[in-house]
Amino acid sequence: YMILPFIIVLITAFKGVPTLLCLGLGIVSSLIMGLIIGSTSLMGFFDLLYIGYSDAGSASVAMMLWVTAFGGIMNMMNAFEPFSKFILRISKSVRQLLFYNGVFCIIGNTLLADEMAQIVTIGPIIKEMTDNNVEASEENMYRIRLRNATFSDAMACFSALIIPWHCYVVFFRGIANSVYPLYSFGFSDIAKYNFMAYIAIISLLILTLTGLDKFIPLFHLPSEPEVKLKKYNANI
Repeated sequence: YMILPFIIVLITAFKGVPTLLCLGLGIVSSLIMGLIIGSTSLMGFFDLLYIGYSDAGSASVAMMLWVTAFGGIMNMMNAFEPFSKFILRISKSVRQLLFYNGVFCIIGNTLLADEMAQIVTIGPIIKEMTDNNVEASEENMYRIRLRNATFSDAMACFSALIIPWHCYVVFFRGIANSVYPLYSFGFSDIAKYNFMAYIAIISLLILTLTGLDKFIPLFHLPSEPEVKLKKYNANI
């Protein structure tokens, strides 16, 4: 019985159900299964939720929930449309468009201060920009979409660790200060030695812009004239 909530979360996630709703279904189904087999009571379940919420850092959890919802609202309002129009205007090639998409992901992560909010908000925007403005074969479009997905995910996770006000940093600082209260951990303690984050961000952007990604197996992008921006093709 108790594996059913996990299965429900996996199925709803694969179906594209929003993350918060997936987790909510998992929590509710856990309660139902617990009541059925008698492993918990209603009050006992609420006590477990309270303990888990407190141990995880209540302020961080609340901020993540709020920012994720806020990111969804911003997306529905097309609040980032000026950014996307600016990117399309300054892009002179498909590689430049993808490079700016990566930078756009970092900007979105900085503004939203939550990696999941950036993924669900900026991810669809850069996908739509690419699908609507790049002309390529289906195979090449798959490579381009894969690079966009890599940007959306990697920039969310890695740039989060070098943004002082990001919920990742706030959460990790709270946990670190609780586990080791003899030292007050600050932002620099998390960011200054995070070499993997710097290398991942810089290398992804440089390899995409310069075309040096061709030296990495299964990572290279197709170049002009295999792919091209539709705005230039329309002028031919």
